[in-house]
Amino acid sequence: MAFSTLGSPTSLSPDDADQIHATAKWARLVAILGFVFLGIMLLIGLTMGSFLGRMLAMNAAMTGQVMPVDPAMLGLLYGVIFLVAVVIYFFPTLFLYQYATRTLRALRGGFDAVQFSKGVGAQRSFFAYIGILMIILVVLYAFGAICIGIVMAMMPSLPVVDPGQVGM
Repeated sequence: MAFSTLGSPTSLSPDDADQIHATAKWARLVAILGFVFLGIMLLIGLTMGSFLGRMLAMNAAMTGQVMPVDPAMLGLLYGVIFLVAVVIYFFPTLFLYQYATRTLRALRGGFDAVQFSKGVGAQRSFFAYIGILMIILVVLYAFGAICIGIVMAMMPSLPVVDPGQVGM
């Protein structure tokens, strides 16, 4: 199985092809399970959002408290947060599935260099997406830590207790 990259001939040994084939099978399983869990997450987000809105409205009616925000809007917000999470995680799952199916198709029978190249491109997209997502999360965590540090620095200090007066 020889193919060319960057103008230089490269070969894929049978052992390498077997390793890639096994990796692609596991990637396909992980991607399919990812799609299943995304569907479950979407259903939970929609049903729990509606349920949360109704429960908050019922709680407000039972206690006679006036909610500062419409409970239905809080349930909708909950559902939207789940929907955003589903959209964020859909794309890496799709890229992983594309990698797996294209790579398996390239290794089936003979060797299809075009399909293999498309599979590796999908794998690169997967890792690039996850890498960018990790960078965004690290920046958000750092921003949150800075905000917490500022809030803690602005808090008034507690009064100092004289150890001699503690027993009185």
